[in-house]
Amino acid sequence: MRTMRSSRDLEKKDILWILERAKEIEGGDGKSLQGRILGVLTFRPSLRTTASMMHSILKAGGSYIPLDASYVKSGEEDMEDTAKSVSDLVDVLAVRTPMDVEIKDLEAEVPMINLMCGDEHTMGALWFFYSLMKRGKNPEGMKIGIYGQVRYSQPTIAICRAGAKLGMQFFEDPVVKEIGSGEEFREEIERLGGTITQKPLEEFMGNVDMMWISEGRPGEGADQKILVKYLDRYRQITEDDFVKAGENVYWYVDEPRTLPDGRLTAAKDVDSHPKLLNRPVMRESLFVNRAVLEWVLGL
Repeated sequence: MRTMRSSRDLEKKDILWILERAKEIEGGDGKSLQGRILGVLTFRPSLRTTASMMHSILKAGGSYIPLDASYVKSGEEDMEDTAKSVSDLVDVLAVRTPMDVEIKDLEAEVPMINLMCGDEHTMGALWFFYSLMKRGKNPEGMKIGIYGQVRYSQPTIAICRAGAKLGMQFFEDPVVKEIGSGEEFREEIERLGGTITQKPLEEFMGNVDMMWISEGRPGEGADQKILVKYLDRYRQITEDDFVKAGENVYWYVDEPRTLPDGRLTAAKDVDSHPKLLNRPVMRESLFVNRAVLEWVLGL
């Protein structure tokens, strides 16, 4: 049984297959998922990701059951028991868990898809790669610039892990090193086939295929003293940065974009810039979702 609990379940050939299949689906060659039921099991709130998954299975002729299990925090039920019991009702489970719970800790009789579990947002990484590929960027060996936190950012971690399998090169300005990738993580990325190099933002943002701006609020586990230093040094991204980077660089501003001090990671003046991919990624996620569903179902 295929499953996508994290990027560790994906080999290079699987990632490339999903991206190519998404392209075919966008071209009108999607398989029907009529009669298939997707269970969207969320142990914590999810908006964009779950809406995208629900839309995708409906467009393919299937259906979904929204399974809000956030009440599990009350202690009335166990996460593992919950996942196991609802898996009898669906063909695939798409799951979101707290950051300290890996999807591999859950048992189900059906394939599972990571919608942000443990330290990864695996599906989000595939969305990101597809939108870049669609715009002529070769995912193999792609150069990605990262500004902001890495250590506590599930989408950023997923992009690095999955991208490393495609030989991607990452250039990182974490603002403060304590909130950056860390030596152990950089070694993991090298073992997977990628690289992470830490440099000031100005030294790489014009020499990459894509600039990724990490979400504003560090996740669970961030030291408050380090957070204060991070906020003091954080420089908001503006349209001037888009201009300096040049017309060959695409941008993505991860959400939520509000920093703990109320500032935005990127100013609102970038929202209408043609090189900002936030809205295109959301629209194009639908094709990637269907490709992943076909992949886990073995269609």
